[in-house]
Amino acid sequence: MFSLLSLIETAYAQCACPAGDDRCICLNTGYSGSLPELIVRVVYFLSYAIGAFCTVAFIVGALMIVISRGQEPFLPRGKTLMIESLIGLALVLGAQGILRIVVSVLYGAG
Repeated sequence: MFSLLSLIETAYAQCACPAGDDRCICLNTGYSGSLPELIVRVVYFLSYAIGAFCTVAFIVGALMIVISRGQEPFLPRGKTLMIESLIGLALVLGAQGILRIVVSVLYGAG
């Protein structure tokens, strides 16, 4: 009979964490590792996704400027979009750097 207890036992039976490691966590996603590693992976994934979004926004802003041909309503909107996407990219890179520093100071890994 299928039960929640058997599901939990199955999830932990597939765990590849060392026996004495208290910092190791196992998720039913196939990931087994320490919590700082999981946080770093999630933040890196989000930073890559946001970085890609900022790059696309920058290109859209540049296209708005080029296509506007000097017309007033589109020129400032494209310029603002380009500046805001660069600010967003700088924030993402700064957050990634701060995370590396914090993880290396607290856990000695990064």
